Amino acid sequence: MLNQEKTYDRCGFASSVWAVIAQMAVRVRATIAFALIVLLQVGLVVVAHAQQPGASFDHLSTGFDISGAHQVVRCETCHINGIFKGTPKDCATCHAQGNPRGASSKSAKHIPTNATCETCHSSGLTSFSGIVF
Repeated sequence: MLNQEKTYDRCGFASSVWAVIAQMAVRVRATIAFALIVLLQVGLVVVAHAQQPGASFDHLSTGFDISGAHQVVRCETCHINGIFKGTPKDCATCHAQGNPRGASSKSAKHIPTNATCETCHSSGLTSFSGIVF
């Protein structure tokens, strides 16, 4: 049997220690790459299940008729992270100041009122400008 002398680096580690560390690094990189591939595939499946442009869906069956400016808004604007259950159906929740959906909020010049939006505004509007009382 050959008597091989171990070589050491300047920190005192044997070359065999570095070989083990290098093998572990390769395994860690492979595991991370595999995890990223799995996450990407899961993400693609979720996107594939989203309603495609031009697809028909009877939104009235949900109790919220899509009309006016709501017809041109992407589904993800209201259904954040693809969550459909619990999506607000009232105007004020989505059209409040600082809302997460980015819908326009009540102007500072709006007349003071405690009435619901639907009292004066129709969901069929394409904008809030030009409202006549």
